[in-house]
Amino acid sequence: TGMMEKFKVTLFFLVTKILLNANQVIGIDNRGSEFWLAVPPNKVAGERNEFTPLFYVTTDEDTPVPFIVRFRLTGTPSSYMATKGEIVKIEIPSELKIKHQDLTGQGNDVSILINSTDGRNLIVCGHNEETYSTDAFLALPKFTTKTGTYEYYAMSVGDSDQFRGALVGFVVIVINEDNTDVRVTPTQNVVTFFGINTLITAGDTKRRRRAKIGEVFTFAAASGDLTGTRVTADKPITFLTGHQCGFIPTENNGCDILLEQIPPTETWGFQFVVTPLETREGSGFKLVASQNETFVQVSCNNEMNNSVISKMFTLDVGKSYFEIYPKSYWCFVESNHPLLVAIISLADPFLLMVPPLEQLNNNYTLVFTQNNNIGSDSEAVNFVPYINFIIAAEYYNNGNLELTYNGTTLNSSGIEFFQVNNSKGNIVAYGASYKPPIEPTTEYGVFTALFTGEGSTLGVLVYAFARNTAYGYPGGMKLDYISGQIVIKPIQPSQVQGVTVTRNITDESLSLTVSWTAVSGSRINYTVRYSTSNGTTTEPPSG
Repeated sequence: TGMMEKFKVTLFFLVTKILLNANQVIGIDNRGSEFWLAVPPNKVAGERNEFTPLFYVTTDEDTPVPFIVRFRLTGTPSSYMATKGEIVKIEIPSELKIKHQDLTGQGNDVSILINSTDGRNLIVCGHNEETYSTDAFLALPKFTTKTGTYEYYAMSVGDSDQFRGALVGFVVIVINEDNTDVRVTPTQNVVTFFGINTLITAGDTKRRRRAKIGEVFTFAAASGDLTGTRVTADKPITFLTGHQCGFIPTENNGCDILLEQIPPTETWGFQFVVTPLETREGSGFKLVASQNETFVQVSCNNEMNNSVISKMFTLDVGKSYFEIYPKSYWCFVESNHPLLVAIISLADPFLLMVPPLEQLNNNYTLVFTQNNNIGSDSEAVNFVPYINFIIAAEYYNNGNLELTYNGTTLNSSGIEFFQVNNSKGNIVAYGASYKPPIEPTTEYGVFTALFTGEGSTLGVLVYAFARNTAYGYPGGMKLDYISGQIVIKPIQPSQVQGVTVTRNITDESLSLTVSWTAVSGSRINYTVRYSTSNGTTTEPPSG
């Protein structure tokens, strides 16, 4: 290679009536008033309906929030009251659980509606458990995207060959509005219920016209997972994805359900911190690209900061990358196009979606789920919870971390943060793993995390381990439209390193500063794209 030279370009755009258009979605996050949900399939043991699926509901509103829960469109709503600092536990009837055989023909009404009756915010977490197969997910509310389009990509992992193909990757779709058009392009052959049992060949697209509110569509791979499967809709939908019971790594003797609710691609981000998991000898993470020519850089450093793992690669739309990294390594992932990133626990697997740094909040209300269900050996399953915190370097010294559990203030002064570096060795974030002082026999509780300091943000990841099972989910995230997509196109990926993007959005303008290091004499093409309020894409001159 030749000498490396540094390059920097700053681009300014007047964005009046684009960024702050009256119809722009601003401040959307996981708190909401209307949640359309379902209970995805767990492993085959679930055919015996051993455990009751649960949804936990709370609020951060200062006064109680009335809400209703309705099972099926034809069901009678039940009324509840969500109170700050308390949890309402909703038990889901076993007949609403989507079972293994339903994956090739689910057309029944198995929807679940959780709806605030006065329009104020609720916080909802789903808990799906069978014998030694558990995962939880952060429920995302119905919301209108900035562009009016809804695009999703599935993610799962876990070879099921040890179960003779009986357990597979799945996608569950819940329709949020009447007359919704849905298109599905799977990465493997699947059978789904689109009015009738429909075979969809890998790479082909099938359309379901005028789907009705509350309809639930499910489909599964013939074997393995459906990562990269694309689903689009013209109105809001709920998109649940994962694996019935994945073996991770494949030689592992046990499996667990993997489950997350995935937001639309316009909310995906560019920069992520992938954290280690307490008590594990290593962890995995998986990336899915939303566009072609997605250039990705991964830089991992251990907590002693004396060992570095660095990788660069390119992904096309719908393609994925899976990596297992050692214990106590913190990784920084950055890209030129939006990514979906998730942490995968090994041995006792779970799927934990990692919010991008661009979508972090500064305060969270979390639910520690605790079923104490009885396993096949009549031994109680008690989960020991952990929380991983992420703070961007620019905010690290701007505020204090304030924690409470069930209204009691917790001491955060002893939490040790470790630096997270980018590919150039610069500190981009700080991360910490924290074990709350909570007895594992506690059934459930409300945990709050606040990072003080004007403009500061905090990332929160929740996970827990029990005997032969585990769960994990993001503690919260924004769902804002992320404007401005930087495309760096080197002739060869090895010719460019250290791509960093700085975005500054004001009421009047958007400035994007792109820095990189390249081999002397190489040509680097860059393009900036942004979307106007009517959803069209504009491309300024490239360089």
